[in-house]
Amino acid sequence: MKHFLIFPILLAVFLLANVSEAGQAINVKVQKAQEGTIDNTREYIGTVEAIQRVVIKPELSAKISKLHFSEGSFVKSGATLFTLDSSQFSANVALRKAQLARAQAALDRAQRYMKRLKAADKRSVPASDIDTAEDDIRQAQASVAEAKANLQLAQIDLNRTRITAPISGVIGRAGFTKGNYVSPSSELAVIIQMNPIRVLFSVSEADYSSWLKNSYTASLTLADGSAYDASNTGRMDFSDNTVNTSTGTIAIRWSFDNDNSTLLPGSTVRITLTPLQEQRAVMIPQASVLADIDGSYVYVVEGDTAHVRRVKSLGVSSGKTAVDGVRAGELVVEGGTQMLSDGAKVKIQDK
Repeated sequence: MKHFLIFPILLAVFLLANVSEAGQAINVKVQKAQEGTIDNTREYIGTVEAIQRVVIKPELSAKISKLHFSEGSFVKSGATLFTLDSSQFSANVALRKAQLARAQAALDRAQRYMKRLKAADKRSVPASDIDTAEDDIRQAQASVAEAKANLQLAQIDLNRTRITAPISGVIGRAGFTKGNYVSPSSELAVIIQMNPIRVLFSVSEADYSSWLKNSYTASLTLADGSAYDASNTGRMDFSDNTVNTSTGTIAIRWSFDNDNSTLLPGSTVRITLTPLQEQRAVMIPQASVLADIDGSYVYVVEGDTAHVRRVKSLGVSSGKTAVDGVRAGELVVEGGTQMLSDGAKVKIQDK
């Protein structure tokens, strides 16, 4: 029972201590609002990822005749990677060429016959012969077109026996070596674009709003704690257009030059973003900012009276809160706010 009596007594003592002897003025501590710089530097954990990753697969079934690369080496776009046995496909091209020549000969013959019919006396040439000759020409023309298409398809298959790199990048290990029979489902190798490369990270909704107002430079810290090339500040590559409802964050991609392949896909880095321009604002103590259902507010002292002032927090820097709604030079209450209300009389305590 004694414990229940102690708290009301202590509260009464506290309240009396904050009321000055002269009337009902409440003792408060104040600080003068001053203009300062908002620290908008942000730091995030990011994952390195390749901009392009290509799985090399054959487009037909055949035996590998030769590999033209070293595993783990850099390959240029268009460079030959694999050669497949082309004997069957070369023979098919030769066959299709012969079929085209035969179709062309039939068309020439039909056209010559039609020419002779037209040169003869019309009274000696039945109309049905003319109709038949015209049909023969059309059929021969169709055969030529078909033979040309078949030859083109055969040539495409022959060309596919030479497998080239679709992008420039570092190629991994070969999935199959010389002598292996492969099909379109076979994964021969993987090429990863290493330069440029990008870092994927996520920012909160609150941080994202500053993206719309500021431009940034970026710096990277590698997993071993060492700094990445300081002159390589990168550039923003992508900003997602939706918020991840599970995490309340937005995905950002920042691309970097990676000439020496220092940044490897899948590795973790720390990315620090620094605004290009400083943002100035009025700074007040963090303890001065209070909140209720209507938002954030502070007590501003004018003369011997404290007034509620609604404010908008702009960020925190060096233990101070940057706010919009207070002017530099105004006095804001730092302590003793438990007893205050709008319009309360106050007495400023000496520090």
